[in-house]
Amino acid sequence: MVLIWQETKKLFQSKKYILCMLVTLFAAFGSLLIRPTIGIDDTAWKVYFIDGVAPVMGRWVLYVLNKIIPIAEYNPFIVELLFLFFFFVSATLWVVLLKRMIGEHVSEWAYVFFGCAFLAAPITSELVTYYLANGIFIGFGFTALAVWYLWDAFEQGITKGKKVQKAIGSGLWLWLALGCYESFIIVYMVAICVCYCFDRGLKGKEEKIPVPQVLIHTLLAGVFCIVLRSVWTKIS
Repeated sequence: MVLIWQETKKLFQSKKYILCMLVTLFAAFGSLLIRPTIGIDDTAWKVYFIDGVAPVMGRWVLYVLNKIIPIAEYNPFIVELLFLFFFFVSATLWVVLLKRMIGEHVSEWAYVFFGCAFLAAPITSELVTYYLANGIFIGFGFTALAVWYLWDAFEQGITKGKKVQKAIGSGLWLWLALGCYESFIIVYMVAICVCYCFDRGLKGKEEKIPVPQVLIHTLLAGVFCIVLRSVWTKIS
């Protein structure tokens, strides 16, 4: 966790990264911010976040957040601006994860391009029109942390107990991501496959992570997440 914080801090200190990301964020969402729209979820938000339908569906993160901080009562511009900031942070976490996998094999501008493309991707940007963006922009950050924690389990020199702890930690972050939107399980699995491909392609023979190790720890994280999600859904 200390390492990801240090790497994230480095990116935030990079002027070219911050400038390019902010320009992309404004270009992608500026018009949408200053011209508020009413989506289908906006008209029924009380059903989800007051009556409690959202946690029954398994999407409990925004419901709990709204109970702690009544964000639904604030101006939509302020709320959406806040969630775009979360999206900025989440995109940065994915850039940090990519840097961990690839390292110095590409230039810094490649990471800047990836971060900007992540922000401007149409498949995610259209979700801004939904109420609180359906929690997607927070979920991306949780998923990045889940993949990071799982990859920590593959580091050389740590005990089996530590590996299990890292896998469970990954499952915990994944549980938070699924509490935003259940489809993040797919993002998690695809990200692990991509990270593994980078590992096989860029590392030496002795440094490569064995397939069984990846499968076992991914399965452990997944099972822990699903069990925790099932228990939480029943409680809520």
